[in-house]
Amino acid sequence: RLRKSQRKLVFLNLSDLSVPTVKEYPLTIADSWVFYGLVANPTDNSSFYLPYRQLTLQSKIDNVDFNQYKYFAQKWNFSNGNWKAGAAINLPGRLVRTWKQDGTELFLTNDFTYKKVMLNEKYPSWQSTFRLNLLRLINPGVQPLAELLDNYNFSSYSLRDMVLEGNKLFINARRDYYYQRDNDL
Repeated sequence: RLRKSQRKLVFLNLSDLSVPTVKEYPLTIADSWVFYGLVANPTDNSSFYLPYRQLTLQSKIDNVDFNQYKYFAQKWNFSNGNWKAGAAINLPGRLVRTWKQDGTELFLTNDFTYKKVMLNEKYPSWQSTFRLNLLRLINPGVQPLAELLDNYNFSSYSLRDMVLEGNKLFINARRDYYYQRDNDL
């Protein structure tokens, strides 16, 4: 008999080292969901975001399998000794950071776009390009939404790493295979 594992958030309270406490909060067991760790919420020290994606469509294009995902960030708030999951916000890509500017909560996400390129006359390939998205939180009440303010497509680059330091974002990227091939590098 196949057993499904239970995904959960586990909180360890070490405020009293003589009596540590553990609280667990179950998450979905759906295989179509992938969680991406936790994102701190510097605008509110009693909350954080749990980013995840959900598989929404599987399709074939030119005999190549593709998966389509929706990305979300669910806010968790601490109140009266317990964590409570809030509404999930649909975002274009994985949540990287959140902050507040001029009273507005902002989000930085990254995702990938793909385009078909021909390696030669016979064999197609799919070139991925990473993109950064800047969004702001609107309707923060019952069903919060994120409005896209701007994005930047890093055409012909492959993302290696991103480091956030204060108000600066450092991106480690390199030219992708297709750029190097087309420019004899």
